[in-house]
Amino acid sequence: MKKSVKIVGIVVLVLAIAISALVLRFVRAADETSELLAAASLANPDLSMVGAGEYFGEFNTPVLAVKVKVTVANQQIVAVEIIEHDHMRGGPAEAIVNTVIERQELLVDHISGATHSSKAILLAIQDALQ
Repeated sequence: MKKSVKIVGIVVLVLAIAISALVLRFVRAADETSELLAAASLANPDLSMVGAGEYFGEFNTPVLAVKVKVTVANQQIVAVEIIEHDHMRGGPAEAIVNTVIERQELLVDHISGATHSSKAILLAIQDALQ
């Protein structure tokens, strides 16, 4: 009986250490993502310098990845397709592309509750148009 209690105790301890390590790793990745997004600056593109065509851009952090295809015609953004958006709760941010197309700029309000994904999508669009 004592031996089985000891084994169960060791298993519980090992599991607790493993879970703690995973949580710590995630917290560090989330902090790094916040820092990268805070450091990244957005600017409106000069669409007069962008020829007609399809352009691909991306923005990646440890816990967030975005890839987009931006279509430009007549010096206007006519479509933005989100090819990849790896996120946790940032799905609603994908609606921001409609505002970008409507306003023809990247300096738009972020989607409430999905601020990180909103900025990452805008940064991917910026990357495509540079």
